Amino acid sequence: MLDTRTIELALPGGMTLGDLDIDALDPDTMRAVLHAIFGCCDVARADAEALRETLETNGWTVRQGLTWVACAERGDVTERVSAPSRCEAVARLREYALLHEAEGCP
Repeated sequence: MLDTRTIELALPGGMTLGDLDIDALDPDTMRAVLHAIFGCCDVARADAEALRETLETNGWTVRQGLTWVACAERGDVTERVSAPSRCEAVARLREYALLHEAEGCP
């Protein structure tokens, strides 16, 4: 039988479990939660750190973080955007999709 592990997260002040919306959590909290969940594998984390260090040694400035990706397809047209929040990703996607409605736009 596998061991069960639990991750605890303090909810922001005033939020109750009944109105919990994962998107409403502050990005730094979400980043910490996701790093806790997906960063548990020491080998993968060590590999990523070694790759980052190699890039920085070669003069690159490396910034990394979690993002939302939103995609829309209609016929043979595809739009894809990424943003730091779900709301921003969908808003950008809507802007790109609306360009297809304007005369003269691809």
